[in-house]
Amino acid sequence: MNELSYVIIDKDFKDIEKLQTLYDGAFPQEERFFTVEEVVYSPDDFGTMEFKAVYDDDTIIGFYVMCINEEHGYRYLQFFAVDSAIRGKGYGGRILSKLLEDNREYIFFASIEKPVPGGENYEIKLRRQQFYEKHGMISVYREMIVNGISFIAVTNKTGKEFDRCYETEMKEQSRQVSRAGKKS
Repeated sequence: MNELSYVIIDKDFKDIEKLQTLYDGAFPQEERFFTVEEVVYSPDDFGTMEFKAVYDDDTIIGFYVMCINEEHGYRYLQFFAVDSAIRGKGYGGRILSKLLEDNREYIFFASIEKPVPGGENYEIKLRRQQFYEKHGMISVYREMIVNGISFIAVTNKTGKEFDRCYETEMKEQSRQVSRAGKKS
């Protein structure tokens, strides 16, 4: 397998339209709180974040948005997606493993839709949870509801430090969702 390259998404990024298409295809409308252009052209509105596209050779295969909070010592993987045409080929695992390795000294977590047996898209949600667990993350059933969708957390560390970081970030996410709702 080729070495993956990670490219910062900023005003000079050449594949904004491709990235927007990938973002739109990976997340349902109710989970999309901004457009790629909003993040690129108004980054101060979103706090400190790392927004990177992932390439295999010259082909964009995925992206991630990671919120960075130095004060509280955590990293929140807000969005992470691999092109649906190449899912199941190990790319997601390679990207997540690199993110976990690069951020091992921090509390690192993501929110995923809560799998509910018999619920909508249960199998997909369960596979997503199992994917994170397979890569060493722990499911924490701290439920958060955004736009009527129930989320749980997956993290590399648990305990009081995680609880404090999770509460801090969820307040920030609620603020961003509220602000995004006022724009529409």
